[in-house]
Amino acid sequence: MTTFQFKQHHTQKAIIIAVLYLVIAFFIAYFSLGGINGMADKVNAMGSAKGAGFVVGIVVIAPLFILLRFLNPTVVVDIDDRKMTIRQKGKQDLMIHFNAIDRLELNVKNVNRLDIYDKQNNLLVYLQPNNQPQILQPIINNIVNATGFHAIRGSRKIMGNKIDTLLYSNRVVSPVPVH
Repeated sequence: MTTFQFKQHHTQKAIIIAVLYLVIAFFIAYFSLGGINGMADKVNAMGSAKGAGFVVGIVVIAPLFILLRFLNPTVVVDIDDRKMTIRQKGKQDLMIHFNAIDRLELNVKNVNRLDIYDKQNNLLVYLQPNNQPQILQPIINNIVNATGFHAIRGSRKIMGNKIDTLLYSNRVVSPVPVH
């Protein structure tokens, strides 16, 4: 049995927490510095917009990134020769037998995201590591070695950059088109 552990990226939760955090930080600055004019006076007193941006980055933005890092859940993936088990604190363990998997998609919906689908085209689970995207390839290799899936390469453009996509399946499908 092979075990992988990583922090799962959770975009919706991160956006909600970030917006709430920034709204609270704004209101604290608004009331403690005397409104918009008081905040503008503080920036002017610093003498440099770059200096003010640096201070805001250190005092406001850095704690936000630290907070988001701790709020992302830790996921443990155990893989043996017939199934994979995905464990996450606060959630019921998810066991996926390899014979129930129809296809794997890497980088199709999001960059560094592995989507696992069943034979009815339902998304069983997605894995999107926050800080270790290279962990997806050994997970894929374990599943592909056990199932005999073959890879179909494609690509897509995200913000002007070409991103390679991979689709693993037993059946013949066309590659993911370039967008």
